[in-house]
Amino acid sequence: MEVNDNMIGKLATLARLRFNAAEKASIKEDLQKMISFVQKMDEVDTNGVEPLLHIGGHHNQWRQDIVQG
Repeated sequence: MEVNDNMIGKLATLARLRFNAAEKASIKEDLQKMISFVQKMDEVDTNGVEPLLHIGGHHNQWRQDIVQG
């Protein structure tokens, strides 16, 4: 995916932001790096890898609702 000035302009409009030329160039470079990183992650073979739902072995520990009056 190519990041161009038109894309930056559309994103700025959607976010209701204004950028000068230097800011647009910086954002364009950063966005291209992010997209490249995500595309690189697509190359990883994840066949047979279970999705990670929790970082630790703990799950939500809910307490009983006890009416106290």
